[in-house]
Amino acid sequence: MTRSQQRSRRGVAAVEFAMTFPVVALVLLTTLEFGWYFTQLQMVNSACYDAVRAASDAPFQVDAVIESEDAVEVLLADLGFDCASLGCDIEAEAISVSGVQLVELEISVPYEQLTGIIPRGGRLLGFQSPNTLRARALMPVVGPTAL
Repeated sequence: MTRSQQRSRRGVAAVEFAMTFPVVALVLLTTLEFGWYFTQLQMVNSACYDAVRAASDAPFQVDAVIESEDAVEVLLADLGFDCASLGCDIEAEAISVSGVQLVELEISVPYEQLTGIIPRGGRLLGFQSPNTLRARALMPVVGPTAL
């Protein structure tokens, strides 16, 4: 390569970096946001399931409903979701299907983005950022008097 060819290639790497950096940053931040979303969703699902499972050995459906609501608040607080300030929606209900006593727990927790790269009202690559994380669990009451 001659000296004039070397001079004409100066700055090419900087220009290539400047052109590719926004795309790489977008992919990285979007990957982080999706990872954050699915981690938070799994934590809420796990808390919902664990709360219903812990309450399923209550002697009566009413006790199981109360226990599941209390347990999910404690579990969510342990995971970093402060329901008092976030405004979580927790609903437990006693259901009887074909003679089987069940407890159903539904929770909805406001979702806070990590990076804010995905617009709330719009779409990014066909994905719209949710406003809430939702979970639902259903379990039979198997306490001593439930049989």
